[in-house]
Amino acid sequence: MNQALIKKLLAEARAKPYLNQNQVAFELSERSLSLLDQEGDLDDEACNILIIVSNFLKDEKITEEVIDIFRKIIQLLDFDGILNSFGKIQLIDLLKKVGEIYLIQEKYNHAEKSYQVILTVAADYPIEQVKIYLKLSDINTASRSYDRVIEVLKLAEAVISSHEIPEIVQIQCFQNFSDYYVQQGNYSDIFKYASKVVELAKSLGNGEYEARALNICAIPYAVRGEYKKAFEYMNTALEKAESLGLRKIIASTLVNIGNVFSALHNYEESIYNYKKVLDYYKGELIDISVGITYFNLGSSYLALNDLESSEENLKAALVIGEKLEHKLLISRIYFELVKIYIERDDLETAITYSFEAEKVYPKTGNPSAYETYLANRCMLNLLRKKYHKAIKHGEEAVSYCIKAKNIKTLKRTYKAISEAYKAIGDYKKAFEYLALFSETSEEFILQIRERRMMNLEIQYSLKDKEKEIELLKKEMLIAKLKLSYQSEIESQNDKLKMSNQELRQFTYAISHDLKEPLRMISSFSNLWYRKNKDTNDETDEEYFYFIRDGAERMTNMLQGLLDYAIVGKKARKPETIDMNEMVTDIQTILYVQIQENQPTFEIENLPTVYTHEVLLFQLMQNLISNAIKFKRAKTYSVIRITSKEDAKYYTIGIHDNGIGIAVGNIENIFKIFKRLHTKEEYEGTGIGLSLCEKIVYYLGGKIWMNSTLDEGSSFYFSLPK
Repeated sequence: MNQALIKKLLAEARAKPYLNQNQVAFELSERSLSLLDQEGDLDDEACNILIIVSNFLKDEKITEEVIDIFRKIIQLLDFDGILNSFGKIQLIDLLKKVGEIYLIQEKYNHAEKSYQVILTVAADYPIEQVKIYLKLSDINTASRSYDRVIEVLKLAEAVISSHEIPEIVQIQCFQNFSDYYVQQGNYSDIFKYASKVVELAKSLGNGEYEARALNICAIPYAVRGEYKKAFEYMNTALEKAESLGLRKIIASTLVNIGNVFSALHNYEESIYNYKKVLDYYKGELIDISVGITYFNLGSSYLALNDLESSEENLKAALVIGEKLEHKLLISRIYFELVKIYIERDDLETAITYSFEAEKVYPKTGNPSAYETYLANRCMLNLLRKKYHKAIKHGEEAVSYCIKAKNIKTLKRTYKAISEAYKAIGDYKKAFEYLALFSETSEEFILQIRERRMMNLEIQYSLKDKEKEIELLKKEMLIAKLKLSYQSEIESQNDKLKMSNQELRQFTYAISHDLKEPLRMISSFSNLWYRKNKDTNDETDEEYFYFIRDGAERMTNMLQGLLDYAIVGKKARKPETIDMNEMVTDIQTILYVQIQENQPTFEIENLPTVYTHEVLLFQLMQNLISNAIKFKRAKTYSVIRITSKEDAKYYTIGIHDNGIGIAVGNIENIFKIFKRLHTKEEYEGTGIGLSLCEKIVYYLGGKIWMNSTLDEGSSFYFSLPK
């Protein structure tokens, strides 16, 4: 068959108006193949036909029929015998098309053979060699031949190091290297190649490759716990991706940023980033990434003890995991659901999920979360009073926790084992595991403190960037409106907000972290007391009372400090509240205190307000409880609750006829930890009224008081309408 005949056939096919390009190629290939079969002259003519058809289909999707014709022609080719009949570039193009067809059919061995032939042909073309090595790395990645992947990538790197290769081809090579090392978990080599991509992409002005590589550069730092450095890379990648509208990279970077905040125990920020991805970029992620993001979101809610939100997102992840039959994800979800139902004291459901996890997890072959599974089994058996099983699973969990460096799970496992040994009367073992719990708790607290410091540093770096942007906006506004003093005022506001945020985070960290040592003091002293209660004398009993009383009072003070630190942090949206119903509910809660003191209540008709219910309830309960508590001896207690209003505010008053306050002490009454009475006279922490003041200011009002010693006190607060 000669070129004239091929052109004639091609013209005939094109003349049929109802045929598209695929149909033209199909008819041409089929008729040419039949002629080849008759004439028996296969090699040269078959190659000519395939080249013409492949060029004809350059920009067209190939149908199954055309693939079948290509397959028949490929079977007739003798690659070793046709090299002399055609130019090398022409043959390289031909073999590439052959390789692509085999890839479409997922015949990876045949595809690799085609590209290996190209390497022989392309010995004098180093650029083509690198491209073929990259194609071979893709083929072997698809067939999961990972040893072969790194082998061909190193061959490509060798060609790059000895020849002038275009930067875009180098970028593709180094990107394949970094992707390979991410997939294999080889974090020591990721940065080497990802940083090369960043450098080359910058020189080419290719923002997409640069943003993607910056995101990958963050991974080894995050794995090593260098979260501040990891965040710097992620934030730069996010800025670059957002400026270019690269939605896929924005989505993956936000997920990574959420993971960093989660590791730093800043779950509010991790939730914000995960939700942003799911709300605005979910369509950019593959299904498994969406499932993992729902899982991470659910785990963050669980860390904040928001069980309802945690369950909702974990079950959304479960739907995706079951659809994809992703056993590892499914088992991790079950582990978290077990924790939720243990917290709810719903042992039956927790056990059900634990058994489901047991069915799925061993089949994954991945022990990365096995310590969590075993720790859950330990806790479940402890709650079911199957103490020996709890000990067995717990001690097994300990070894996995140590391997995985999972301090948080190790801590709770030591505590559960200690309680199990105590329940069966083995106090020596109980002491041993309680001591291990104590050591691990201290290590965990230290880890949390270090990570919170890193979190603060990251927040500062974010605020610095935000301040730079805000300052630029202010300067532009000043230039336009000539408002010279506005910038200084707003700058002071920013500093005040930053100072308040630092104070709140510092107070939260101190009050939260100090609780754990107090729990250990209380646990050890109670264990000592039970062990020696038969031999204790009066002095021992007195010492024990001082230890227990001091620990309880310190715990109450720390809880009060924690409440003070987080006012408004988790407040819900404002809602309409009937204060008459609220006071009735508070009287129900304070039933025991009311029965002990027998006050008379005189309550005016109170307004319906629009504010944060939980905070207002806490404020009213504190003020009413104080009015009951600070009564005068041998006096009939009367408490009045009044209401007034003007155009802008409601003013609520709580009045009592109790002990009152001396004029000199009124200015100190709202200061934190400022007590006017000893603990023997009146119990309390010295935080209650400070908390009230903070709540009122958060709600947009003011609080004040007047009082006369030995006559009573009146507390007033205003609420905006």
